[in-house]
Amino acid sequence: MCSIIFLFFRYQSAMIICKLSNSSENTETVSVVEKSVLRANKTLTPTNYLNVTKNNNIKRNFTRCIPVLYDFHDKMALIQMLETDILFGMEHFIIYYNNDHNQSTVDDVLEFYQRKGVLELIKWDLPVKTKDIHYHGQIANMHDCLYRSMHRSTYVLFADVDEVVISPVFKSWGGLTNNCLKLNCAALQFQNAFFPVVFKSTNKNFSGMVDAVKYNMTFFLKTTHTKIHSHGDRSKLLVKPESIYFLFIHSVVKYYSKESQTCKVKHKDAMLHHYRKKLAIDMKTPYLENTIIHSLSSRLIPNIIKAMNSVQ
Repeated sequence: MCSIIFLFFRYQSAMIICKLSNSSENTETVSVVEKSVLRANKTLTPTNYLNVTKNNNIKRNFTRCIPVLYDFHDKMALIQMLETDILFGMEHFIIYYNNDHNQSTVDDVLEFYQRKGVLELIKWDLPVKTKDIHYHGQIANMHDCLYRSMHRSTYVLFADVDEVVISPVFKSWGGLTNNCLKLNCAALQFQNAFFPVVFKSTNKNFSGMVDAVKYNMTFFLKTTHTKIHSHGDRSKLLVKPESIYFLFIHSVVKYYSKESQTCKVKHKDAMLHHYRKKLAIDMKTPYLENTIIHSLSSRLIPNIIKAMNSVQ
């Protein structure tokens, strides 16, 4: 199945669905070869083999997929995201990187969380120029992470490094999924709100405020957000990987089962906080303040400081 996603790029992400034979032998490798090439040389031995990974044992409940780090050098932003999600119950992170990005400024952070056993780094080098494909082949990247996590993680969250889900109601990912995943729900869709880092810091006091200012913890200081986007517009997803046939960045396109559906999480239950550094046209009014994350400060800020001190 090939899907054209963004028509103004030279190359597009696509999926090739392979129907396995009815042979009793297990498939060990697959290879993609043009039919015309095979017709011209029926004895051709392919060289572009891809090993088939098989693992039916669930190892964890929650995995987060983070797309390619590109021109990213903010240690504090990375640590804030990781520690906030870990506090909420995220068990594993998969982060992609490539040769286009000089990672030296955050390498020590990535290595620290690798040593802790919660982060997996995957190299993502495409055989095309960066300018010729949308955001480093993000659709292909998402599906790579989806299939890597299938049968290994019960749920998978897709979100960028500057995004985090915050809930005023639920204390953990487990509590959120137990309450929001109704019958036939195979995905949760979270509404997005921008928390522009360029906005003024809050003047409200909270536990650990001195340290938050000292270390420039934007999650706690930048509490003014723009208009909340509707579902499907800038939304991000938490999915049951075995249920997903194909998905876009903000929504599931097709499930394996016709009964499966996307459940829309109300922002009063949990919302995607997007800490963007640059202003954009879709950062619309009304501007509102949301200090829910301050309720986590007494537990979260010490964890952030400990991690930051460990990599300095």
